[in-house]
Amino acid sequence: MRGTVASGVEPNCLVLSAGGREYLLLEPEPVLKPGVQAVVRGRTHPNQATTCMQGTPLRVLDAVARLSAAAGSAREITGGDWR
Repeated sequence: MRGTVASGVEPNCLVLSAGGREYLLLEPEPVLKPGVQAVVRGRTHPNQATTCMQGTPLRVLDAVARLSAAAGSAREITGGDWR
């Protein structure tokens, strides 16, 4: 899914806003930082309890983050592998 990464309401929590929903990123790739646009592949775990208590838990399998440069160009940073 494609969306924007943001800090969660609890410390050390990251959420992905995508398609009008929020997903709590479990085991996020290092490229996933607040403010980046990202494409994330993973599995949802809707019944998993978390300390973040925000969004549907999504175990990240792979992620590609798109970082915008000040001059208007952009670059992609990839993490993980496509298993």
